[in-house]
Amino acid sequence: MHLSTTPLVGAPGSICRALNMHEGVEARWAVLDATVGSYDKMVFDLDLQWKNDRQQIIDLVQRCDVLHLHNFIGLDSKIFSPIDFRVMWNQRRTIVRHFHSTPMWVAKNMGVSEETILNCPIPKLVIAQHQERFIGNARLVPNIVFPSSTICRLRSNDAPLRIGYAPSRFLSARAARWDTKGYPETVKMLQRLVRTARKQGL
Repeated sequence: MHLSTTPLVGAPGSICRALNMHEGVEARWAVLDATVGSYDKMVFDLDLQWKNDRQQIIDLVQRCDVLHLHNFIGLDSKIFSPIDFRVMWNQRRTIVRHFHSTPMWVAKNMGVSEETILNCPIPKLVIAQHQERFIGNARLVPNIVFPSSTICRLRSNDAPLRIGYAPSRFLSARAARWDTKGYPETVKMLQRLVRTARKQGL
């Protein structure tokens, strides 16, 4: 059972999709708020939502074999109350914590110290991106991405090339060295590409 406070660009859903390909595995995902921040302008396949499926989520958490917490959920988080992660941990339930951001950003969003994040006893997971620089005791896991059926339609040779870019954050690399999607820098690069292509009649 996966729990996240935001959709995390659909990452927990992709993990569930991959896990569900294995015989005998049923993976589910519940998100606290699918519209927080800029996520209200993005579309991802969702499974369960706290505001609509509260009792089902509680039931699934109580009977799951593995509880997979994402980013802003720690042992003392009360946002999915009455679920008590600390009690579950003390009962020796199998729990992992998957970080999609730096400890600094997670700490800021949770209102705790960075030390609290790093000292969390739950086994930690990260994909092999910048997060691993900060969470040295985390296990590396693949970043599972499935192609979208709408994106992967075959393009004829004479059709224009279309580039999509949908960042979840808009800070520049100068404003936040690691907690950035490089939005201003990438937009400038794409604008330069468009100008060059037009000069060449493309």
